[in-house]
Amino acid sequence: MSASSSAFRIGVPNRRLVHRNWIRRVPIRGNRHRARAGSTDEDDGWSFLGGGGSVSKSQDEALEQDGWVSYDPEPDPSTSGEWETDSRGKVVYYARGYYYDAVRETDIGERVKVEVGLVDKRVKRTFFLPKTLSNGESDIVEVTMERPLGIVFEPDTEGRVRVADFVAGSRAGRAAAVASLSPAGAQAASRGDVLRAFTASTVSFGPRAQLLGDLSGSKRAVVLFGADGQSWTKTTSALTSGLVADGPVTLLLERDRDPERAKAWTPEELPQDDPRVPQKAQPRGAKAPGSSPKTAGSGTRRTVEEESDVPDAINYAFLTAFVSFILLILAGFNP
Repeated sequence: MSASSSAFRIGVPNRRLVHRNWIRRVPIRGNRHRARAGSTDEDDGWSFLGGGGSVSKSQDEALEQDGWVSYDPEPDPSTSGEWETDSRGKVVYYARGYYYDAVRETDIGERVKVEVGLVDKRVKRTFFLPKTLSNGESDIVEVTMERPLGIVFEPDTEGRVRVADFVAGSRAGRAAAVASLSPAGAQAASRGDVLRAFTASTVSFGPRAQLLGDLSGSKRAVVLFGADGQSWTKTTSALTSGLVADGPVTLLLERDRDPERAKAWTPEELPQDDPRVPQKAQPRGAKAPGSSPKTAGSGTRRTVEEESDVPDAINYAFLTAFVSFILLILAGFNP
């Protein structure tokens, strides 16, 4: 069975821990099924977990020891025995957006260790990542670097997010140049790489925040965001969610072993008014009317509109009043 048909899914961050019965009934501790009023059939398939007698760790302990960000406890896989676990007995997950899907040992793919949890007390957890390039001759490359990344990402025609370019003078650009000279053992992003997953920053709220709105116990934490099947907007939003103080970012990239195939991808065709479309180069000294091309600090390419919200008629009225005032002053000095 593939990971896409896993029997339970965990929502992170800042969501209640949930269990989804995709294939068959799986034991739910605490019997806390709650159907929300007005919810759809899709929503009614979710059941709340946590609060069972076997739970012995507090939220803070789970954050510090297991890198578990969700408010509710992490599920205990011992009741099923079908889900893959790491050397510490923790479930191996496949990240899709901000959700974690449990996987089985028979699922074909790579297992990668990524540090998640509190920003200053990260813990290595094992994650699953299947290869998606059609030829099958690819590698999963793990790259860890400080913010700002200096990488330009673009969507392709197949719904993937690719490394398109590097910001001039950035660490990523220099690392890519060095890796091109000595590719053996070099862990750096390369043009054409597919962005599969990356660490994103979030806030872990405590019980008081859930019940009383008290944010005093909130802590910044890091989770793994899976880019597979996610929209461009969600992916770029997660990329820009972190701060420099949150520490380095880990990127999980899929790279074709054939350099020519890695270059053979087509950027997504976008409407001219789409904010992702870079402005055409203007002659030196010229400026495109009402807009200014910029590159976001995270490395995602976008154009920031800078059109004025003040109507032209009001601008003209202010200009006329200003000129009249100047003429009045000059007339006062010439009796």
